[in-house]
Amino acid sequence: MQEISDMEVIGNNFFLGLMGDVSSLVSKSSRRSLVKHQVSISKLLDMIDVVRQHRSLTHQFLFNHQQDVAEKISELDNEMIKAATKLASDRYIGNSIERIALRNKLFQLTSNYKNRSISNNLVVHGKMIRQLIFQVDSQILISLDKANKLEFAGDYNDQWQTVMSGIEALTQYRLGIMAMNMNFKPALLVKQANLLYTKLVKVDAVYADYHPDLNECMRQLDKYLIEQKHTEEYQAKLFELSSEISAALVDVYEAIIERTFAKAISGGYAA
Repeated sequence: MQEISDMEVIGNNFFLGLMGDVSSLVSKSSRRSLVKHQVSISKLLDMIDVVRQHRSLTHQFLFNHQQDVAEKISELDNEMIKAATKLASDRYIGNSIERIALRNKLFQLTSNYKNRSISNNLVVHGKMIRQLIFQVDSQILISLDKANKLEFAGDYNDQWQTVMSGIEALTQYRLGIMAMNMNFKPALLVKQANLLYTKLVKVDAVYADYHPDLNECMRQLDKYLIEQKHTEEYQAKLFELSSEISAALVDVYEAIIERTFAKAISGGYAA
């Protein structure tokens, strides 16, 4: 009987060891999958930065038509085309149809910018940035699902929605700034500014290192509304401050993504 008992012990130990090995393999496979998706997501985030640069430069050109700015845009166009081509070949980003559609829209962004109005230029770049963000969001959820880490999706999704609300409010506010020299409605701009401020306070609650000077943004707006006199200086200042907010929102989103992957890869709750 003792001999049988020993065999049972050996068998149990072997089984437990085998289960441990399988669990370890699954864990390693999940981590590898997450890392590969994270690399592809980083490419999408890099493209968001490129599109933001393109928006800024084309805005400058449409505002003052400087030749040196046009030359910078040409260089950035080439960079964007190369990066878009690489994205289209990355099998970890959506399916082939989605990748080709994304590439083509990025190509379109580089063409005919000189014929756009300032407001239309903002709109087309904003749409492209939002599409890239939605693609990033989709890839994050897919990567968590494939790695059996969907338990981390809830917190990520809540924070993502907070950032997206800020981005949408910022878009409307920027369009209001561009309307200063057209059919300007001060009350509407104030409403957009207050809504933006409210959304960004919520972003600040999500991410403690959020840093744009919102008070300065509101102060410049108040100054303009009090004087009720449009100048390009006010408009440029407000747009510059809105660009700082835009950059910070992207920084916050990237930090949320980094934190989500850190948690999923470690299997715990990263600080």
